Amino acid sequence: METKFCQFCGETINKDAIKCRYCGSFLNEEAKNQAREQMNNQKNMANNFPHQNQANNNEIPLGFIKTWDGEIIPKPHGFNFLAFLFGPLYYVGYGNAIYLIIIAIGNLFVFHLVNSWKYTGDLIFSVSIFIIYTVIIFLLQIIMGVTANNQLPVKAAQFSLGSAFGGIIVLIVTIFIGYGI
Repeated sequence: METKFCQFCGETINKDAIKCRYCGSFLNEEAKNQAREQMNNQKNMANNFPHQNQANNNEIPLGFIKTWDGEIIPKPHGFNFLAFLFGPLYYVGYGNAIYLIIIAIGNLFVFHLVNSWKYTGDLIFSVSIFIIYTVIIFLLQIIMGVTANNQLPVKAAQFSLGSAFGGIIVLIVTIFIGYGI
């Protein structure tokens, strides 16, 4: 291996070296300009989002998501009004059935109790159970609206209308079963 001396610090370095490994000085002006240009290009790529995305297709910047159709958009955050309105059906459409199961079990229990007042005549008990259930469902709807953007792949996965319609059927069937029909 051929060597030479660094003109700045006097250390022995490789003959083909562009930069001294001891003092960090560039050995000629052309190498210095090349390195500076390369650093500027890297800095510009990091600051230019579309260019960065073209350079590395797998890299998605922090705070952005890749939608199911390939578009890169800012990540949804805050209150999700659709999840609040449609609750468990919105969650089921994105493949999360936990709230649907909770509400279906609640439907079975509450509608069975409300139906039982016909036989026991205890209307006040049934109405109070129904009011408590309604408040709990409303609170669950608020929780779903607040947490949907963090728990679900909102816009990152395609919404499944078939699953949402299946969720409607499940809720209707549990109400009928709860009533004893």
